[in-house]
Amino acid sequence: MLQKQPRQGKDRFMPIDHVTIIDHPAAQAALTALRDTNTKTGDEFMAASREFSRSLAHEVPRLVPPSAREIETPMGVMASGIRFKPNILLVPVKRAGRGLVPGFLEQPFKIKVQEIGIRRNERTLEPEIYENPFNGSLTDFDLVVVADPMLATGGTACVTLSILKELGVRKLAFAGVVGCPAGVERVQREYPGVPIFLGAIDPMLNENGYIIPGLGDYGDRLFGPRQD
Repeated sequence: MLQKQPRQGKDRFMPIDHVTIIDHPAAQAALTALRDTNTKTGDEFMAASREFSRSLAHEVPRLVPPSAREIETPMGVMASGIRFKPNILLVPVKRAGRGLVPGFLEQPFKIKVQEIGIRRNERTLEPEIYENPFNGSLTDFDLVVVADPMLATGGTACVTLSILKELGVRKLAFAGVVGCPAGVERVQREYPGVPIFLGAIDPMLNENGYIIPGLGDYGDRLFGPRQD
């Protein structure tokens, strides 16, 4: 159970119960822009989302251990190093999760991306699957990352994690922007040990299931209101 926000100290990241708050200044500046009601829908919001996703993409792959490598330097001396070629699958939840993809694709190693379609029923606040592309084993991946900017009630995250678990995923993680205690605690309760990466944990949900202070509807701010 989440007891408190991560402490500030010499370490950039202070995990508590498998929750990592990314407090790098570049990530927090991007988060500030994402929260700002004056950040324009579309390109401006997407630019801030891309910047935040770079920080996620630097940190989440740390869950995959590198392999050792010996190399010879131009001085004719052998040195110890590493080889890092993780096999990672990123699963963005449509449509808001698309905003977290760009930073991962900028990394110097290959990341496969496969979207899943889940939307929240605004009456019940429960997730509803409308597009599930997975029909085979995912055991070959070193890490599968669920990308969804908002960890609110935790319903969408848990449904997605359930689908991936059933397909034999060996190591799972959740990458988002803002969460709240209710969502974090639900993921921890139903999927203990799954690492969670966020920019902040806000204190509460409102009566409509939105995080407060939050940053509004991520998908709408990326792409505009849904037409369906």
